[in-house]
Amino acid sequence: MKRTLPKVAVPVAVVGIVLLLVVPIPAGLLDVLIILNIVLALVVLLTTMFVRKPLDFSVFPSLLLVATLFRLGLNVASTRLVLGDGYAGHVIEAFGTVAIGGSIIIGSDLPDPRGDPVCGGHQGCRTSRRGGRALHPRRHAR
Repeated sequence: MKRTLPKVAVPVAVVGIVLLLVVPIPAGLLDVLIILNIVLALVVLLTTMFVRKPLDFSVFPSLLLVATLFRLGLNVASTRLVLGDGYAGHVIEAFGTVAIGGSIIIGSDLPDPRGDPVCGGHQGCRTSRRGGRALHPRRHAR
């Protein structure tokens, strides 16, 4: 029994990931799976950084394939929850709050009222919609 568990664990996990693509899951389970995904990514990153010889971590390509499939399943499951229920759990809500900083305006295509950072923010400077070039009123009169 002890020898069959490691042999069966990976195929069962892959079948579970494929089911994640098809079967809807609750938001609480999605939170746990996203946290597991982040922990798995950190473990793989630290393992690859501290391995002495490449052959010491020869399972890396297969592990990367399964981890990518797992992330794809999480993306599909979270998109299904967001579009269906409008809520996909506390983890996605926390990431959204950090990303937008509490303001829904962030990320929109509005010109910066302080000036263009490329030209140093001269007074009266504005950014063109075509190409993102700075238009100086004194140099480029229209």
